[in-house]
Amino acid sequence: MKSINFGAIEKAKPFIFHNAWNLDEHKLTLFSNRETPKKAEKEAKEYKVPIDARSLCACSALPFIEETVEIDKVTYCEGALVDTVNFESLLQEHHNPPDDTLDEIWVSRIVDSKQVQKPKDLHDALANLCQLFAATVGEDDVRIFKYHVRCDEPKWNGIIVEIQVPGHVSFKWNHSNLFNGRELGRAAAEQAIKRYRAHEKLPPHDGPHFINENPEKNDKEGWQKVRDTYRECRERADA
Repeated sequence: MKSINFGAIEKAKPFIFHNAWNLDEHKLTLFSNRETPKKAEKEAKEYKVPIDARSLCACSALPFIEETVEIDKVTYCEGALVDTVNFESLLQEHHNPPDDTLDEIWVSRIVDSKQVQKPKDLHDALANLCQLFAATVGEDDVRIFKYHVRCDEPKWNGIIVEIQVPGHVSFKWNHSNLFNGRELGRAAAEQAIKRYRAHEKLPPHDGPHFINENPEKNDKEGWQKVRDTYRECRERADA
């Protein structure tokens, strides 16, 4: 934590935030690097600045794994238990034309339910505890959010890009697996960016635009390259 320059985070151009669950008042708290452009449903959540070491620990305080964190006499635990991806009020908080316009949303998955394997011991079983709920809740939240984008009025005409990663990636806590995860994540991101740039070349058309939802169907060549990278990672892991 001491190596993190939180002052630089406060000056960063992108709006950066993470959430934590207020165990005293039973509401979601968004810690951000600056004031939220437009606060939605103040009674349902609270907004705090800045991001610091304690708030970062609070957002990672998964019960049984890490202890709760107290900030200003309020106790917090991980917010992903309640809202994994913070989609619920994203448009209300960050899309306020003409002053603040949200044009693109990129969805980068860090866990997939297909990646959760049968546990071989107590360590694996404990890892599955957080991985499985995070994966399934996150997948459901993405589906619900895309439904609202498609069906709610007024229509939002922005772009949603999904970075897809093949399932069956292990979660072994070692350096070689971390390296493989970075390699596979880079390959998946490059495939999504390629699809994004291909969309830019299309004639203007009404949105919302969903890019890279099903790469195994719409970008067989690009998706095969990602799968080839996955196989290379597996070979390194087995060597």
